[in-house]
Amino acid sequence: MDGIIEIRVLYSAIANYSMVYNRVPLIKRIEVRNISSESLGNIKLNVSFKQNTEQSEQYESEWESSIGSIPAGQYVSFDRIPLKISKELFFLTEKNTDASFIITVTSNTTGEVLEEKTLDLKILPRDTWIGSDIMPELLASFVTPGRNAVRLITEEASAYQSGLPEKAKEYAREIYENIRKKGPFTITQMNPAAGSINAMEMLSRKQGTALDLSIFYASCLERAGLNPVIILLDNRVITACWLEDKTFAECVEDDISLITKRMAEGVEEIIAVDISILADNGSFEQAQESAEYHLAESSFDIFILFCYRFYFFKHG
Repeated sequence: MDGIIEIRVLYSAIANYSMVYNRVPLIKRIEVRNISSESLGNIKLNVSFKQNTEQSEQYESEWESSIGSIPAGQYVSFDRIPLKISKELFFLTEKNTDASFIITVTSNTTGEVLEEKTLDLKILPRDTWIGSDIMPELLASFVTPGRNAVRLITEEASAYQSGLPEKAKEYAREIYENIRKKGPFTITQMNPAAGSINAMEMLSRKQGTALDLSIFYASCLERAGLNPVIILLDNRVITACWLEDKTFAECVEDDISLITKRMAEGVEEIIAVDISILADNGSFEQAQESAEYHLAESSFDIFILFCYRFYFFKHG
């Protein structure tokens, strides 16, 4: 029955473990439009997820809702569709795989399909970060202070308990030096691009991206009770932390002065290090100097990602 219903959808064409684990709705909005000249009633909307693999039936899911009536020329909308995708699926995915959302509008009276729309979806492997263009704050979910690799570097602590910024800074320095002793490390990529995150394998592999190493250091800082910050520049990643038990109002910002003014002499509420200096076995002081230089020279095309403790569900 052509020309009666039009379906419009706002959705994410990619899905990773972090999005599903943090209950990010992949389908943000569906509009069902009555483009006929008569009112339509007693219909239903069905949304299903299907993956093109041998185990596709095991991980299929669906959601549906009744629609009372839609006057001619009008529409009804549904926001944040609560369609569930199994987290287990991402553990089985070793490379990008194809899937789809199938959206169907059906008459409850006759069972006739009034309109159907198929949307392509890409399922990414479990440890894939989708980059800073789409919900950059999800990078925080890769900061995992409970992992075994982190426990090899630092014990659980309450670094702010003394109320002394100098004590918090000493924790940050000690953690840096503990990681340094596990090196040397090879940095395979400096810019924070989308891709696989292997932060928890840095100690065993002795190599990874600058982002991997930054996330690992942030995880260690968080385990010690410090509030870490990951700063994404065009061609570098800077790791920082608060020296007082504070956070920012938002989890993502693009104003570099929020960091630099708190690093100023006489203020020093935040310290920042360029963890990639570990590739040259650089000291904590050298890492600080490098971070200060790159923050001063950076362009405005940056994201600052604030990793709040327990703000996001963690990967492990």
